[in-house]
Amino acid sequence: MFIPWQQQLQRANPEIHFQICCGITEFPELLRAQHEIVFLDISNNKVEGQVPAWLWTLPILYYLNLSNNTFIGFQRSNKKQGLSSVRKPFVSYLLGSNNNFTGKIPSFICEFRSLETLDLSGKKFNGSIPRCLGNLKSNLSVLNLRKNNLSGGLPKYIFESLRSFDVGHNQLVGKLPRSLNQFSTLEVFNVESNRINDTFPFWLGSLQKLQVLFLRSNAFHKSIHQASFPQLRIIDISHNHFNGTLPSVYFVKWSAMSSLGTDEDQSSEKYMRDKFGYYNDSMVLMNKGEELELVRILKILTAIDFSGNKFEGEIPKSIGLLANNAFTGRIPSSMGNLTVLESLDVSQDKLIGEIPQELGGLSFLAYMK
Repeated sequence: MFIPWQQQLQRANPEIHFQICCGITEFPELLRAQHEIVFLDISNNKVEGQVPAWLWTLPILYYLNLSNNTFIGFQRSNKKQGLSSVRKPFVSYLLGSNNNFTGKIPSFICEFRSLETLDLSGKKFNGSIPRCLGNLKSNLSVLNLRKNNLSGGLPKYIFESLRSFDVGHNQLVGKLPRSLNQFSTLEVFNVESNRINDTFPFWLGSLQKLQVLFLRSNAFHKSIHQASFPQLRIIDISHNHFNGTLPSVYFVKWSAMSSLGTDEDQSSEKYMRDKFGYYNDSMVLMNKGEELELVRILKILTAIDFSGNKFEGEIPKSIGLLANNAFTGRIPSSMGNLTVLESLDVSQDKLIGEIPQELGGLSFLAYMK
């Protein structure tokens, strides 16, 4: 039975976990006096106007989800209302994706010294990524600024404790900061659909936990050097300007991909997420010729997309998916060893010969182009 949120508030225990639903259009002013709120979820409503500054005065507010509303901004605070120069906000999770925010990312967020996860994706923020986010580098684990209108270069000093970094679909330029290779906690790195002009970041192979790498639709160029990515399972470097040939053993040292389906892949946690499960990593993957939005990423998922570049020569024997390049020669029979391969796209290449009989034994192969 559904209980109105006002009645939920009256029945709540001292530490309140509070979710408000069902199409409300105004931020509930009644919450202002509820100093025991720990978790507040007001997502998936129709709340308009500005996010009230008094939210940051709630003393133990730990998790705040504002996603999927029609907020237009954050109310400015002053000494009597909002952020205090003595007590900093306690918020660790600030989720505000898919609203109508405009302008620059508000700098007061940098005062949230306990902030671990910041998701401001799917909005209309402009300007550069705030440099002051570097003040949070010892705690900040997830930064998602996807699908905004952000410009400028990538910051150099905010990756220290990041596990997941997604700034896809913006207007960012320049090169990837070489300081990235110092930050060993990084698992997800997504800069797709920007204007980054750089060579292949083989030096990211030093990141022992990196599992997802998206460079799609930028201005990366030149050949890609031999690299070892021990934990990488998903890589998309499609629609750039890479060229040259790939050695037949190029992917041999990518051990996480070769171990797919073995016992070491089995774990109690199925999806890529934060340590408490309050935030799930997501991505858009080309699958069977179509864009597939994954709101959660399975830890056993593997994908390689090198399409839309200018690679030449034969397809490496250690590869599964390479499309829309200038590959020549035959499809290697070693692809028959990819026992869980679901999709194979070698379209728009210059291949010759017959399709290897070994591919006929791939029971999971459902799409071939």
